[in-house]
Amino acid sequence: MITFFTALLLCFIQHTTASIWPPPRHETYRHDLPPLYITSSTRFVSTTSSSPILTAAFQRYNLILQRYLETTNRTPPTLHAVLHNVTVIIVSPQQALDNLEKLSGNTSFRYNLTLQSAATATATITADTVFGAMHGLETFVQLFRHGSSPVSHIRDEPKYQWRGLMLDVGRRFSTVSMIQTLLDTMASLKMSVLHFHASDYCRWSIESKLYPQLHMSKLQPGMKDAGYFTQDDVRHIVSYAKERGIRVVPEFDLPGHVYQWAQTLVETNTGLTVCSGTDVTIYNDPAEKSFHVLHALLGEMTSLFEDDVFHIGMDEVVEPLPCTSNGTLKLKQKLLLAMQNDFGKQVMGWNPIASVALSLPNISHSNIIINSYMGSVSTFVKNGFTVVDSSSDHWYLTHPAGWDQKVECRPAGCSGPAGWDMCWYPPGGPLGG
Repeated sequence: MITFFTALLLCFIQHTTASIWPPPRHETYRHDLPPLYITSSTRFVSTTSSSPILTAAFQRYNLILQRYLETTNRTPPTLHAVLHNVTVIIVSPQQALDNLEKLSGNTSFRYNLTLQSAATATATITADTVFGAMHGLETFVQLFRHGSSPVSHIRDEPKYQWRGLMLDVGRRFSTVSMIQTLLDTMASLKMSVLHFHASDYCRWSIESKLYPQLHMSKLQPGMKDAGYFTQDDVRHIVSYAKERGIRVVPEFDLPGHVYQWAQTLVETNTGLTVCSGTDVTIYNDPAEKSFHVLHALLGEMTSLFEDDVFHIGMDEVVEPLPCTSNGTLKLKQKLLLAMQNDFGKQVMGWNPIASVALSLPNISHSNIIINSYMGSVSTFVKNGFTVVDSSSDHWYLTHPAGWDQKVECRPAGCSGPAGWDMCWYPPGGPLGG
């Protein structure tokens, strides 16, 4: 069975029947019973897991609860309605801790949250993994952001496993602190994937110890494209994201979109060459020197990102001489196979990677992820591919008000509501997620 993934947009919409975002799959509320309250003594506790990730999550969400209490004047009218402990139960404690903390496309984010009011008020979160438990914690603090919540029962899990946002640091540098803020915001929306677009025309944005000229010659302070991530920065971002239940899927767009950084490698005699008359395509030279440089670079980068998925772009490749369609296709094939066979990654790419996969015998299409930004997703699904839907009609926010395809919004995009009405694109229905 082919899994269809779809990317979700980071936007805020008020839901009329609940205070939770994104709206959960199932929710019931008892407004006929006394509400439950939190106090400064309310704490999260686990009876089944000693996970460091879960312990850190408890600390973060306890701080959020305390901030809520500082901004609300609600005082529990009766002691029996006060929640002292929120019990978190991982329902598979027999699994090894590293499996419970394994984050991938197969990770379960399912959780149940039950709030009961009786002689003693109780709150229980049950989940398959620590990451599902964190989604339950997020729901809990959203319910209690005004200090109280009705008795309720919530069952939730993502309808699609890829709730993603792309950050393009291949064109413009973003500081580590800004990325941390972004990850915190994504966690508050239960988003699960940061697509880290790490290279493009302007920059190879991550330090390479094999080819330090990539950041030493172009990205130093005072230069036009200044700013890059050290390898320690990358490890920190990956760890910070994982602690919030977010995968970091890197992208290095090849063999096109390479002007600035590829020229640096050409000028320093690494063996990499580009097609003459163009600044955007790497040449598949007969001696395979270009491929060996790319292979070494990708091998270095794969060691920094623990996610199973690795995005290699393959978008908008042009082929002036001496490049040929056949030669460029062979380079793409070698890159795809190297990612699978040499580095053990599930390959992801933009729409054109489908034709590369189709040209290779004995390749499982279901193991290739198409990041579709144009055309019909259904065509890729029919060919057996896994798909992330990033349609430019709905998800590209490159103009101030988005890339709106309506005639009246061209060429610069509409401002105000007319420009943003295309942003709410629910693939699973009005409240799908």
